[in-house]
Amino acid sequence: MNIGQKALNKKEVPPAYAQTLSGSLLAALAEMAAAGALAVAAAAFPVKAPVIAGWLVLVAGAAILRVYYSSKFGRLALLGEGLALWSRAFVLLMLARGAAWGAGGWLLFPQEFPAGQALLLLFIAAIVAQTTMSISPLRMESAAFAVPSLLPISFLLLQTGGYQGYSLAAVGWGICGLSIYLAGTGAAGGATGGESASLYKKLMEQAGESMFVIDSATGVFLDVNSAACRALGYTRQELLAMRVEQVETRFNGDMHWDSHVQEVSKKGSDYMPGAHKRKDGTIFPVEVNVQHLLLDGREYIVALARDVSEWKNVMDKLGENEKQLTTILESIPLSIMILDDKGLVKYLNLGFMDWYGVFLEQASGKPEPDIWADPADREKFYSLLDRRGYVADFEASHKGQGGAWQWAMVSGVKIILKGEPVTMVTRRDITPLKEAEKSLRAAKIQAEEATELKDQFVSLVSHDLRSPLGSIQGLLRLLRGQWSQRGEKGPEIIDKVIGASDMMVTMVDQLLDISRLKTGKIVPQKERFSARNFLDDCTESVSYLAEKKGIVITNDVSREMFVEADRALLAEVVNNLLSNAVKFCSAGQRITLLSPEDKPGALAVRDNGTGMDDYTRNNIFKHEVKTTTVGTAGEKGTGLGLPYCHDIMKAHGGSLTVESEKGKGTTFYITLPEVRQADTPA
Repeated sequence: MNIGQKALNKKEVPPAYAQTLSGSLLAALAEMAAAGALAVAAAAFPVKAPVIAGWLVLVAGAAILRVYYSSKFGRLALLGEGLALWSRAFVLLMLARGAAWGAGGWLLFPQEFPAGQALLLLFIAAIVAQTTMSISPLRMESAAFAVPSLLPISFLLLQTGGYQGYSLAAVGWGICGLSIYLAGTGAAGGATGGESASLYKKLMEQAGESMFVIDSATGVFLDVNSAACRALGYTRQELLAMRVEQVETRFNGDMHWDSHVQEVSKKGSDYMPGAHKRKDGTIFPVEVNVQHLLLDGREYIVALARDVSEWKNVMDKLGENEKQLTTILESIPLSIMILDDKGLVKYLNLGFMDWYGVFLEQASGKPEPDIWADPADREKFYSLLDRRGYVADFEASHKGQGGAWQWAMVSGVKIILKGEPVTMVTRRDITPLKEAEKSLRAAKIQAEEATELKDQFVSLVSHDLRSPLGSIQGLLRLLRGQWSQRGEKGPEIIDKVIGASDMMVTMVDQLLDISRLKTGKIVPQKERFSARNFLDDCTESVSYLAEKKGIVITNDVSREMFVEADRALLAEVVNNLLSNAVKFCSAGQRITLLSPEDKPGALAVRDNGTGMDDYTRNNIFKHEVKTTTVGTAGEKGTGLGLPYCHDIMKAHGGSLTVESEKGKGTTFYITLPEVRQADTPA
């Protein structure tokens, strides 16, 4: 369980930004890892250990502050409060972080070693790009970090002269400039999102009835309006720390929240009578209209609750005299109309007359006033009323006073009043709720557009990072060759840095592949081929490493088995699984390729190596969880391969699953849609 989720379980943060806190923590850990790599590289130069240690402490402090301010920003972005204050504080923090990294150029790497300056420049460019992608609504954070960090390093590179120094400085400023430009684009969208949030808050407060926004998964209140606080007697802070079951008493008896959410998600909306419990313990009847919303892949329930205590009193007193009934009807905050058995107006309350501008003296004894926007809605409503004897919460557009079109929730019931059959029709204004729904849909579209822009940016930055990485690797290898000729010990340290840069190149390639697959730029081109022949080809790619470690690989798949898949993408999956199996096996152990009898159409890669614990097994396919571990010979990985393989299998309409036990080995199952047997192998 990550720190953000623990905080969520303790109710320290709302669910909506637990992921922001977790993402900031992972970014800070990545930044510290980068600082550690630079410190290792700096050890090869005449830099004193206290200087390196002091710089690491400075960077670590800035990274911790980044997690704190990122969590604060996530909380305030959800509530729409105090953003300007935290924005300024965050920009000041970015200036301090930039100064800390810029100081590294002077403290860690002397001027005569441009390779170290180039490596530091690359890390800073990557941090600027990551900052832009993680918190785009702030306009100045990328520039605040980039300028103080790049200026001293660029100055040192320019002093060295030469094409490489000038080109590396230009590349660093180019990547950072692109990041800052895209941050500004995201900020514009963020401003619009802020306006939408402000409009949403106004619409909630203007709703005359209790309004709740609920997390469908947990039943926790995410937002409530003032009407809800007044009706229940709680403060807003108290309600945001509560669940639905603590307010709606029916969920403690004949109803369950999970089953109710499933029902609402199927229908899109629902109506339910309920009973709410106030803070003082009193219970009052309500009518609740529920809407199901899906935003950014997360489900929400929006509920509008109306106190019907007075309405129930009306029903209880229908047998009393007309004067008493009229008094009660006038006190109800609804538009009420009573029609006789011929459909002629018998009674209008003050709520009706105020809303529609129609007076009882004008309408009495006449057909219902022309207030329906669509005659088809009127016909449908009264047709349902005639068949059932009642209609609850029929949504329709009505023409209010002054000709303004408004949304109304119309209900009707046929009753006996003073011995005569009548039809009672009630209407209530739901225009604020409709406007809130419209605002939420607009916010959903903006969020989807922002996600698409972020995916495009990941792809762009991944491409641009490969070029400076190649330049740095070339410089490091040149430097290693010069030191080797002089017989110095520096090549050992340079080998470690080269290994780290090789891993970064692999990570960039995998990030680019993941981005292409998720944005639809990689589409499986399926063909039919022999599974055994295909696995033989894949085995050759790892046979050298297996023989070197003393590991035996056998292929037990039948020659009669065929699969239908994208050959190149499926090879990515199998090669990754074979490489992992070799990585976690020791001399004398075995890797077997087979087709399990209990899983028709599936391929399996089984080994009797180290296996994995429950945490690793449960999170191994998640992009957001780092599960990579060191192999039996000290091999390292990026942790991105298996999530990418999982995405490839989903794109094929299949699956990738795992069974493993610590110390007893691992089996990965590749499941593809079944194809018929062929006479001739492909």
